[in-house]
Amino acid sequence: MSATTARLRVRPDIEVVGDSADQVHLCLVNHTATFVSPAVTRVVRALVEVLRTPTERDDAVRVVSGSTGAEPDFVSYVLDLLDRAQCLYPVSASSGQENREPLGDFWAAQGNDPTASAAELAARRVVLLVPAAFRAGMAELFDVSGLYATLVAPAPGDPLGPAVEAVRAGAAEGAFALCVWGFPYRSRVAREVMEVALASRRPVLFGVCEGLVGRVGPLVVPHATACLMCVNARLLSTSGSAEVIAQAARDLGPAGIPEPRVSHPAFERAVSGFFVVELTQFLRNEPPASIGGFVEYVFGRGEADRRPVQRAPHCVCCRPALPSRFGWDATFRGPVLATETP
Repeated sequence: MSATTARLRVRPDIEVVGDSADQVHLCLVNHTATFVSPAVTRVVRALVEVLRTPTERDDAVRVVSGSTGAEPDFVSYVLDLLDRAQCLYPVSASSGQENREPLGDFWAAQGNDPTASAAELAARRVVLLVPAAFRAGMAELFDVSGLYATLVAPAPGDPLGPAVEAVRAGAAEGAFALCVWGFPYRSRVAREVMEVALASRRPVLFGVCEGLVGRVGPLVVPHATACLMCVNARLLSTSGSAEVIAQAARDLGPAGIPEPRVSHPAFERAVSGFFVVELTQFLRNEPPASIGGFVEYVFGRGEADRRPVQRAPHCVCCRPALPSRFGWDATFRGPVLATETP
């Protein structure tokens, strides 16, 4: 726990189990901490009750020392035990005394200050390109997840240019990242957003549901990881010639916003939720699963698979053409050295 933390609080939904003076269990959301010996358990129980509301460390030590008769140094030691056992979380001075709401409780259960976590996400606004049909659902998911986005939601048949320009404008205005949900990976709109991300050096996260298959990722870090075109190249390499020909025809077709792909509504809702969770991980500097690959969900199978993707050797999007090499028969004259005269 940081030395500058003003107040502490026990994590949400903590449950004190056990009546024995020799042992007490603190059951939390994902783990249980056990404390033994009468001297320790008495102080643990008292600290839990005091810290159910945000309390300054010194005040907690003083109150518990007075109610239990334990020395302040010993109470401080037990408080450190609670902290190391991941039973506490810090509370900002600006937080309300009863700052309780589902997202805040989730951050608190992980040991994070809810106010600081919310501020961190608010400072990292993204641009989200999403079909108009999915706008309301994604807006709701972003709202409950504490994410802030500039929404670009074109309707099917709309010209492609204005949507791409809106994404480009958001990147120019300092968006932390770009996001694309609900557009087929092989569509022109997805490819053009990929090009905007490369030009602006903004990370971009893709996701889509197509029939029985949902994908979250790739999360592309420009010029460092495989781009969306690398993913398409890898997928097409195992799809057969008919798919390659169809993709070539699609590339030559009209440049408009396509219809969203058909999928089960509940399946699309579930995968879009995982998309928002993945974005949250990235925005909070936590390890994302979709960097250098994508996570694939199959309807009705009940599990997910991570598909790693390497950069394609001759990707026209993220690997520009290299300068021409010298011919193999090139010759280079060596320096002329002075020689002895006979």
